[in-house]
Amino acid sequence: IVILHMIFHHFQEGLLSVSQVVAHVADPAIFLLEILFVLVVTYHALLGIKAVIFDLQLSDSARRKVSMGLTVLGVVTVVYGVILAFLIRSAPV
Repeated sequence: IVILHMIFHHFQEGLLSVSQVVAHVADPAIFLLEILFVLVVTYHALLGIKAVIFDLQLSDSARRKVSMGLTVLGVVTVVYGVILAFLIRSAPV
C-alpha cells in the first residue's frame, strides 16, 4: 500500500493542483488506496506508540487505559481521514 501511495502521489511530474487532486481521488481505485492507507498508517503508528508505552512497565489497569485511549484515538483518526477522503472526492472540480 505504501509503495502504491508513493507511486500515485509522489512520483508525479511536479505538484498537482487542487483540481488534479480531486480528479485523482475521484478514481475508485485511488480512493480505496487512500482509505486503506489511512487504516494501515494509523494502525502502525498507534501500535508503535503502544509498544513504547508498554515498555514502561505499567500496571494492568494502566495498560488497559492506554489501550482504550489509543483505540479511541485510532477510531477518531480513521473516521476523520475517511470523512476527508469523501469530501475531497465529492469536491467540485
